[in-house]
Amino acid sequence: MQSKPDASFGNEPRISKKLVKAFIKSQWNGKGQQKWRKLRFFFLPSFVFGVLALILQATNDKKSRFFLGATSPIAVISLEDVIIKSDSFIALVEELKEEKTVKGVILKVDSPGGATVPSYEIYQALKRLKAEKKLFVWMGNLATSGGYMVSLAADRIYASPMSMTGSIGVILMSFSFEGLLQKLGVEPLVITAGKNKDILSPFHAPSKEQYTITGQALADYHQIFIAMVKENRKKLAPRPEIFDGRPFTAKEAKNLGMIDELSDFFGVLEQMKKQLQLPLNTEPFYPQEQENWDWGLGNFSFLQNWGGFLGFSKKQPSAGLMSIYSPGGF
Repeated sequence: MQSKPDASFGNEPRISKKLVKAFIKSQWNGKGQQKWRKLRFFFLPSFVFGVLALILQATNDKKSRFFLGATSPIAVISLEDVIIKSDSFIALVEELKEEKTVKGVILKVDSPGGATVPSYEIYQALKRLKAEKKLFVWMGNLATSGGYMVSLAADRIYASPMSMTGSIGVILMSFSFEGLLQKLGVEPLVITAGKNKDILSPFHAPSKEQYTITGQALADYHQIFIAMVKENRKKLAPRPEIFDGRPFTAKEAKNLGMIDELSDFFGVLEQMKKQLQLPLNTEPFYPQEQENWDWGLGNFSFLQNWGGFLGFSKKQPSAGLMSIYSPGGF
């Protein structure tokens, strides 16, 4: 007698789907719902604050990048590491100049210098700020070359006793691989219109004429730097070594008239309070801390924290360079 086929034969996929759905439903009705209730209190605020951050960024006035909201008549700002660009820092300085609450600014400089144009542009911006506000500079580890140039704009220059400054000079560095290429049997092919177009080419050592041309350009920049120092430091000692590019300790710089006083930062802060006739318990504010990520959120610190958590942070790590010159510039 022929047996009757199993009614489920050929329906395995359908039965499997039903079993999976039943399993998921049982899990969801139990632990799944509990987990979702816990997680939604974490993910939903993240989503809401993220959307709010985007809305605030879109509606933020583009002229007010830093959204300062000054809470004190004293602002403390910092210029750190190699000076490569100036736009962001100058934007901050211009906003401080227009901020009516701010009466005095302390600039903390910790830089070995950098490119010629950004250093000079920052100096000019600080001069404009000084015309409106009291401006003090405090030098940290290093304020050499372009770092010293920007400091010249201040009403008074203070330095930590452990600081190093000076290095008033200009430098331009390159490399010549000519000898190495000859050993390798490689001959570079360079075509120029103008015999000095490849004046800093690494494929050959400069000619005497090219050394002269480059040296004259650097000498011109050096003279501009020297004139800026003499214009701003009226009690400068008549010592030629000031301008030969060497660095000085803070103590040496004070004796030469390159800076005004040796002090820690809190001593400078006390001097600013006295200059502005403010109560000694006046606390400064730090506008750059409000710009840890550039979403125009200003004083909405809780939004900043959420924004950083969501990966919107634009804060860049410090280069931490400890040199007294950069490859090309002040």
